[in-house]
Amino acid sequence: MGALVALFVVDVLQPPDNCASGRLQIIGSTAVEPTMKELRSAYAAECTQADITIAANGSRSGTRALNETGTRDPAAAGQLIVMSDGPAEDSPDLRGRSIAVVVFAVVLNRSTDVTALTVTQLRDIYAGRLTNWKQVGGRDLPIRMVSRVGPDSGSRRTFRDKVLAGDQELGISSDDCRTKDDPVAKHHRCEVGTTEELLSRVNDIEGAIGYAELGGSRKYPAVTVASIDGVVPDASKVADRSYRFWEVEHAYTYKAPAQDSLQEAFLDYLGSMQARPILARDGLVPCPELPAAFCG
Repeated sequence: MGALVALFVVDVLQPPDNCASGRLQIIGSTAVEPTMKELRSAYAAECTQADITIAANGSRSGTRALNETGTRDPAAAGQLIVMSDGPAEDSPDLRGRSIAVVVFAVVLNRSTDVTALTVTQLRDIYAGRLTNWKQVGGRDLPIRMVSRVGPDSGSRRTFRDKVLAGDQELGISSDDCRTKDDPVAKHHRCEVGTTEELLSRVNDIEGAIGYAELGGSRKYPAVTVASIDGVVPDASKVADRSYRFWEVEHAYTYKAPAQDSLQEAFLDYLGSMQARPILARDGLVPCPELPAAFCG
């Protein structure tokens, strides 16, 4: 309780260094959408002339939309910031800032009776070689994979690169994540559009497994966060490089922000001391608290 009060006091007693007026929309990563809403609220509570909306649509969808908007209407692009799990696709006109490291987790429904998996087991699950939890010491339940819609999801891309060694996930065999619709497929896999939807499905469906941002996964009572190769996801385990499932969160604009704009002021706020307690509370590790090699 004392720690929570301390964080609340820090948030209240440290207003943004720079208030700006205008309109701004934050798009991109759904993994950090809840965190961006908190940051927006904290900023707007002090900077009352700032009109900031959040419309998360996936990391790649966001950077693509920013690039297209900037090409068509640079003024409109000046009212956008994109959050991206990992670097954006190459574009000479996008400017990025490293904000924090997002710690991701493999999440399971508690019904599985599994709390630990190896990378080899995860690759076998997502390749369809393991299809029942009893094969990894759990209950006799089918493994139901709940995945993010690709390829626009930064979470999915990070899971593929950091855990699956670049292998693609299997095809969809279920529309509702509960019932297998493809009678030929041996595996059970569905796709959902957002991190919140993935966590909700894993929380509600027996035998479900997925991947999501660690901070958000803590809010669901029937979700278990699995250790990977004996390492529990945690900021300290990222810092010592014993945990591999993480990515750098970037904030992108189209070209450099205009001086004294809300876009520039909010970007500065994301990297400020005032924003760090909110980032940390949601399980993100602010880049200034890590060695330079992490955020580059």
